[in-house]
Amino acid sequence: MRRGTGMLALALLASVATACEGTRTVVVSGAPSSSPSPSATPSPVALPTLATVAVGGEPTGIAAGFGSVWVATSASARTGAPAVVRIAEGTAAVQATIAVGAAPRQVAIGFDSVWVSNHDDDTVTRIEPETNEVLATIPVCDGPEGFGVGTSAMWVVCQGAGTVGRIDPGANQLLDQVAVGRQPRFAVAAFGSIWVSNELGSSISRVDPRSGRVTATVPTGISPLAVAAFDGTVWVTNGLGGSVQAIDPATSQVIAAIPAGDRPDGLLPVAGSLWVVSDAGPVLTRLNPRSGLVTGTFVVANHPAIDANRLLAVADGALWIPIFEDGSVLKIGIPV
Repeated sequence: MRRGTGMLALALLASVATACEGTRTVVVSGAPSSSPSPSATPSPVALPTLATVAVGGEPTGIAAGFGSVWVATSASARTGAPAVVRIAEGTAAVQATIAVGAAPRQVAIGFDSVWVSNHDDDTVTRIEPETNEVLATIPVCDGPEGFGVGTSAMWVVCQGAGTVGRIDPGANQLLDQVAVGRQPRFAVAAFGSIWVSNELGSSISRVDPRSGRVTATVPTGISPLAVAAFDGTVWVTNGLGGSVQAIDPATSQVIAAIPAGDRPDGLLPVAGSLWVVSDAGPVLTRLNPRSGLVTGTFVVANHPAIDANRLLAVADGALWIPIFEDGSVLKIGIPV
């Protein structure tokens, strides 16, 4: 979604310190005492584009599944209305354009379906991938955004309500909500919990899906955004803190931070590395989560920073990135 970052930065810079030093992991409380030696940041390398797909509007949300890449956009190139555009992962051809609700934000794959959060009409659209038909339009909470795919429920983060809501995929119904932090944005279901990033709260809320209670509030860097689980750890980008932080699920504490460039946003584990895409450029940063080193910096384009989320997906051995500025999606080869 569009977000005003100027005042946010002024409000938070005085109170939240980022844990970054050079390009090595910075160990904080609860972490092992050793850390890798500093290393120079690799020089940026331009990446070739394998395909450019025109989807129209201002695409943000993206997910891969069922042999396709699914992209949420405010106005599709075909209809001019809010939609999810389905793209064949192999040929990069548009397969379908599916109407959804107002201002679609994020896309998730779960329970044999594609799920889309519609921020401005407070609904979630559920799509059947075999037929591209809308199975249900589910009223949820105020300002839905990110999803967490649980074992028995879909969880949707509602920015306006300050909650994470639990959707029963059998009944296509919102069952209940859990209050989390200020301006929640994204979530991941992992290690028996739902982890929700609170952008204005500079924290992660850990929610027990069984009791529906917040069991821990983890302070993070400035403006936490995308959340991912990888290698026994929860990872979160700090959009205005310039880092990716690691949270130990055993202690619910930040144990390390890795510098990740300017305005890191989307986060994705791929082939043993963490890939981070920035709001500006976009620029991709490849991180080694075990050594804490930046192992590559790759230029995709040269756009200024956007006031919207920049996310990414992986399919057909490539990274896919929506380009908000020109209504397209890029398919980028993953460098060795």
